[in-house]
Amino acid sequence: MRLNDEGKGQIDGSKVVREVVHGGSDGKTVSTAHGFPGTRQNASVPTVPRVHPGNVGRGMLMDLRNIASVRGANFFEADIGLQDYLCDHVESFENKWKSTLSDFGAFVANDVDQQAEYTDRYFRPKLEHREDGGKYHSKVIYNKFWIDVSRELYRRGIVGLNYTEHSAPYTVTFAMAYMLGQADISLHCPVAMTTAVTYVIDRFAPAPLRAKYLPKLASMRGDAFTAGTWATERHGGSDIGATTTEARAEGDHFALNGLKWFVSNASSELAIATARPSGAPGGSKGLGLYVVPARWTDGSVNSIYVRKLKDKLGTCGIATGEVELAGTKAFEFAPPPHGFKVMMEALEFSRIQNVLASMGIQRRAFMEAANYCYHREAFGRRITEYPMVQEQLTDIIVRVEASLALGFEVMRAFEAVKHETLESSKRAWLRLITALAKYQTAEHANVVCRKALETMGGNAYTYDYCLSRLVRDAQVLSIWEGPANIQALEMIRILAKFGGLAPIEDRARCLLDRIPAELRGTGERLVLYLDKAKSATKLVLSDLGESERHARNLMDFLADIVAALLLLEETGHELARGSARKAIIARLFIESRLDRVHDRSFKPGRTLHERTFDALMNCQPVPIAELTHGGPS
Repeated sequence: MRLNDEGKGQIDGSKVVREVVHGGSDGKTVSTAHGFPGTRQNASVPTVPRVHPGNVGRGMLMDLRNIASVRGANFFEADIGLQDYLCDHVESFENKWKSTLSDFGAFVANDVDQQAEYTDRYFRPKLEHREDGGKYHSKVIYNKFWIDVSRELYRRGIVGLNYTEHSAPYTVTFAMAYMLGQADISLHCPVAMTTAVTYVIDRFAPAPLRAKYLPKLASMRGDAFTAGTWATERHGGSDIGATTTEARAEGDHFALNGLKWFVSNASSELAIATARPSGAPGGSKGLGLYVVPARWTDGSVNSIYVRKLKDKLGTCGIATGEVELAGTKAFEFAPPPHGFKVMMEALEFSRIQNVLASMGIQRRAFMEAANYCYHREAFGRRITEYPMVQEQLTDIIVRVEASLALGFEVMRAFEAVKHETLESSKRAWLRLITALAKYQTAEHANVVCRKALETMGGNAYTYDYCLSRLVRDAQVLSIWEGPANIQALEMIRILAKFGGLAPIEDRARCLLDRIPAELRGTGERLVLYLDKAKSATKLVLSDLGESERHARNLMDFLADIVAALLLLEETGHELARGSARKAIIARLFIESRLDRVHDRSFKPGRTLHERTFDALMNCQPVPIAELTHGGPS
């Protein structure tokens, strides 16, 4: 990309794009240059929308009343909450990492954001097939702007900074991912999987595999490998134990045969895949984990055939496909019964990234809506002066702040146990807070994006603004790496190990011991909700049927309680600085999410909708006696 004298980004249509080539079993390659899909070489290509450079410089904070546009800002310098967190939790942050993150914040708010709109509107990934000697080959084509920006992300260290001689804390690259989520969830998706694969290869891979692939994944020279996690098959993504892909030993490697049904970053240079070795038992204990390179050790193209790209609702900037494995060469990463455990560790890391993406997309939606409303006049007044608009924007920022509190706690929890073994009991809190945060931040992300669009009105419904893309992209956050029901089951398993809510109760006691006097009444209300949650947890853990019936409702309740608890913890820091802003956010969150939601029913027995489910779904008569039924049965 280049900028002209007016600051307008332009793409040169004569540039070629990289093709990521996947071959058939004969390992032959296909051409490696192609013009923009659907255009002639040297064809005119739409320009990238105008940016507004210089809105926010280093050392400044964003005042949404005084800037012309969110695009062109610096997503790091604009975020006082992020800066405060990093100063409090990263050693020598000001000297070591602030400049790096400030530069990154400007990069994502400009180049990445322009690329996101350009790719989504004009040049989404394309798939081409070619037959050669009876063998079929596939190639995924991206536009050059996407490729250049993607390479720059990895060159700036969004993966590699954690694996240098003087490595950065994961909190630093998590902050990068959070800012990336404010610009482009499509680019964040391959980053999430690449960070996850890199982490498990560094921590758990045999030494030869680690030595071979870690430097390629962590490269900061502009040539980094990206990675994928291949688990989902036709029967679904959550029941990994039902994997049908087979692994057959062939000397020093394995040959994989099967179909991976929903492969994001389908053009990755590397992937880890679940498969069942010959003779292994059924279920998750019979699964091995395998490293699948796009090119084999001799440079030949591996037998990976992308037979179709999914036509998706959102995240249209990243290729997601169906991948056929036919004698595909792979190295064993972890044999049964360890393969499933290591894959779950990678998916757990991806769930953390899901939280960060949810945080980021919410903050962007809020900034867009608030900035728009501050500059919009209707009926002779700025619309932020109207009480209903104020109420809408307040509801949005309260949800955003609650999500940030949950996400920051996930970051803290990961840093505390990142070197622990898979079996360590110290990882339980990380798993619990990740499940709660993954669920609740995704829920908030969808609500916040929709509310932001509604607040802005018809303009936001068009592609002239980013909100329509954010609304579509937010949908993936609820299903990525396990939808709410899966997170609820994970929560139940963890609570069963704890025997209840002990870690949350301990946190609440510590809070009440030092809560400011101005918030003591709010804290005491929170304790009452926690007592109710304890009773509900006891019921849920007492019976499998009750567990399946109430798990999701309990997860929603606990996520709100923990978010409120974390917000109250944060108030102490701001009150010490003379500000009650965070205290007001905490109070509003408790009032809106706990005080007003008074129908949290945790009663034993079948509920009304359970008893009448088939009739409700199929328009069948329901006995009138159900109207007077005395509750669950």
